[in-house]
Amino acid sequence: MKILFMDFIGEKKNGEAEFLARLKYCAKKAGHQLEVADKSGKIIGKNKDFESDFAVTCNIFDFAPMVIADQFSVFLHWAPSDFMASFQEDTLLKGFHSFDAVINGYESPKMEKTILNSGNKSINMAFTASVPLDYCLAPKKDCQRHLFYIGINRENQLSKMRYRELFEILDKQGVLDIYGPKVVYNMGKTWDGFQSYKGEIPFDGKSVIQKINEAGIVLALNSPMHNAADIVSARIFEAAAAGAVIIADKNPYIKKYFGDSIFYVDINQSESEISKEILIVIEWCNNNKKEAYEMACASQKVFKQYFTLDKMLSSLVDAVKTAKQEMKTLQNETVDIICQVSNERELLQLQTEMGRQFYQNLHLVICCKNGLVSKLSSRLNPLVFDVVETDAKTYGEVISSALQKLRGKYFMFWNPHVFMHKRHIYKNVSLLKGSEQLFAYSGSYIRNPIKNIVLNNTKITKDEFMACLASRFENFAEHDNQVLFLETLFTENLALFKKEILNYVLDKELKQLSSAAHYYLALCSVVKAHKYGQFSYALTAFYKGENIAEVEKQVFPKRLHNRENNRSCGTYFKDLMEIFFCYDKDIDETFLPKRNYTNGVAATFEEMFPPAPLQPVYTPQGPFIDPILYELGRYKFLYALLGALSRHKKKHYPNRQERISQYLKNHKVVKKIVLRLLGIKSTEE
Repeated sequence: MKILFMDFIGEKKNGEAEFLARLKYCAKKAGHQLEVADKSGKIIGKNKDFESDFAVTCNIFDFAPMVIADQFSVFLHWAPSDFMASFQEDTLLKGFHSFDAVINGYESPKMEKTILNSGNKSINMAFTASVPLDYCLAPKKDCQRHLFYIGINRENQLSKMRYRELFEILDKQGVLDIYGPKVVYNMGKTWDGFQSYKGEIPFDGKSVIQKINEAGIVLALNSPMHNAADIVSARIFEAAAAGAVIIADKNPYIKKYFGDSIFYVDINQSESEISKEILIVIEWCNNNKKEAYEMACASQKVFKQYFTLDKMLSSLVDAVKTAKQEMKTLQNETVDIICQVSNERELLQLQTEMGRQFYQNLHLVICCKNGLVSKLSSRLNPLVFDVVETDAKTYGEVISSALQKLRGKYFMFWNPHVFMHKRHIYKNVSLLKGSEQLFAYSGSYIRNPIKNIVLNNTKITKDEFMACLASRFENFAEHDNQVLFLETLFTENLALFKKEILNYVLDKELKQLSSAAHYYLALCSVVKAHKYGQFSYALTAFYKGENIAEVEKQVFPKRLHNRENNRSCGTYFKDLMEIFFCYDKDIDETFLPKRNYTNGVAATFEEMFPPAPLQPVYTPQGPFIDPILYELGRYKFLYALLGALSRHKKKHYPNRQERISQYLKNHKVVKKIVLRLLGIKSTEE
């Protein structure tokens, strides 16, 4: 199979990088082609798309839903939610909707609950950051064993180090080898003060197995977050593959599979007591080498039976095949698509786009000039369609006629300027089936040759939907710009409607429309039914272009004159204002949307806090200037934050740069954090 791995993080010194190296090996061995894509969905090093059988990742987004590759997509869920800040948990739940399948990698009921609470389906199977069978090393029979531990120890820089006292005791005993990256996530010296620290091990997926085998005993304590979720870290699998004796905490998942083949310590006691138990195990192993060897063999046997990455990958491929097959069987409801087509090119585009959708129980209502479809009817097979001739009819009359030809329970509109992911219709149908709402809609973006521009990855609120009905004098130009941009975010292809929404539609209102029938229907739901739509949190529809301005110029040329002259009444919401004028709308006339209609949405930390051009934001002068302020010039957000923190010194130091410099001199902890964020080695270290 062709597999695309989506590497959203890009960090080269973490467990995900190690896992990816191993996954590449297993995929190649099994005859699969695996490519790695960056955040934009382009193959790293080749800057091009890759048409795969499925895309997969274990990385969740930074802080907002992003664009997922236009493929059948799988999220490998094995990280405990407690690893995340509260905003990241929200992002995780939203992010699940961007994928077609979510794998509960430890078959954990608690993790399954999280997946189900998001509204997605959980596929329970063993899949985690394990080790290929070929990487296994035979346990050593007659050797002097010592203790191995590896970790990034980021907590040592962020807050209080976990198990500090335990590691300090073992460090003094001289029985411990500690490994970990020297710098990770722009933080260094995470193992400062430990004589047992031996440096980095190459993150190639294999070297760590060799080091574990040489040591002979592994300390594999899970974090409290892992234990709370009834899951484990990948270290247990590396240790078993390396043929080492394992010391772990009493985690239910470990005990279920490994039983008595490993040693357990009680982490609820003091760290001093834990260290005593560990030292006893080390001594026992070196005094009972035959028994220690047998324990290592037993744990490795369990690993080979259940947890090799080869088996997991094979199971994943089978699970994807099953999920894709199930997707085909869950299409009993017909989806009608009202398509306004102007020429042969658009008609062929329609045929291509519908042919690639996962959801295939489609009925097209093609609205076009007389004779256009008959010319190309053979090309439209096997699509099922009816035709509404548009000659001598207004837009509203065409839509009214098209709605008379609906066959199914759901319907949507099609616009040739907006392109849909393969999963787009299926995702919205799945969402709307279990919802009391009358319509569902996706997020959107601009597909740029270099970088995707996210237009919308958040729910459109009631007030935003109704903003086009408000008459606002104060700051009316900005209000109109926002309302016009909302049409860009909520364009035809994005929304899927239940047929029952037509109970709230009046034919005379339909026939008043000159455009934007989908927006009229959404307002029927919001204003008349008091139902505000179900957002998918999946960015499955996109425009093509360089930027927002170019897209709006191509897709909505009628806006150009109105915007240039600060006149918007001639645009789509003129009709809507007149139609809904007499309805009780409960509208907030003072509400002003806050969408970014210039640059779109920041969906990554790099976009939220972009480095400024490489020049200082000040001219060095005076005795208090610190050289690191030059580097601060690249990070305006951080520079502004330090300016705010040092504001109380303004009386003594009127110059902002001098204030910041003095503040950093007086607050060494803050200065240390700033240096690490900037990646600068301190002259004081």
